[in-house]
Amino acid sequence: MRTNIELDDILVKEAMSLTKLRTKKEMVNFALEALIKKIKKQELASLWGSNIWEGDLNQMRMDEKTTL
Repeated sequence: MRTNIELDDILVKEAMSLTKLRTKKEMVNFALEALIKKIKKQELASLWGSNIWEGDLNQMRMDEKTTL
């Protein structure tokens, strides 16, 4: 998708220096990918412990032995 945007020159220079990317397009795509990964990681982390299993492992093991 083609678009025109104004970017902060200082941020662009620093980002390109840190990433060693050669074009603004590469840098913007890299930044978007990093942002998406970060948000997905945060969403995944927020789910930690939200689905607590309430089963009986010993009973499951007994059931498994009787079905064999």
